[in-house]
Amino acid sequence: MQLHPPQSRYVNNSRYCLHLWRPTYRDIPMPSPSFVGVVGLSPSDAATLFARISATA
Repeated sequence: MQLHPPQSRYVNNSRYCLHLWRPTYRDIPMPSPSFVGVVGLSPSDAATLFARISATA
């Protein structure tokens, strides 16, 4: 999960530093699997499906 604050809240003291953090006293909410992809679809099947969709668009 990445959080993107408004640019007005950026703190940038180093070009090449990405800070990773997580809450320590609460669970991180998980998105619904449907927000991530199609459950049970393999990467190769997904590539085939999306190629078909792209060809018809």
